[in-house]
Amino acid sequence: MTIPSESQVEVGGEEKRSGVPAGKRVLNTHISLEEHTFLKSMATKNSMTVTMFLRNLIRREMQRSRADLEGTRSYGT
Repeated sequence: MTIPSESQVEVGGEEKRSGVPAGKRVLNTHISLEEHTFLKSMATKNSMTVTMFLRNLIRREMQRSRADLEGTRSYGT
């Protein structure tokens, strides 16, 4: 499966802008009501939207993952 570049979607042979900024992707997924309620409550508690909360969570995990990789490299394992 190929993801369209620069948020262009081909429909019926024509390219149309999907409204998604260049360099961004839309993830369509299904989550349970319990998962959504949890995300919404955490986002609200932190005065954020769910999208902002998820972006921050992803960034923290990416930083943690990089730090873990750098830590293992420095020990030579």
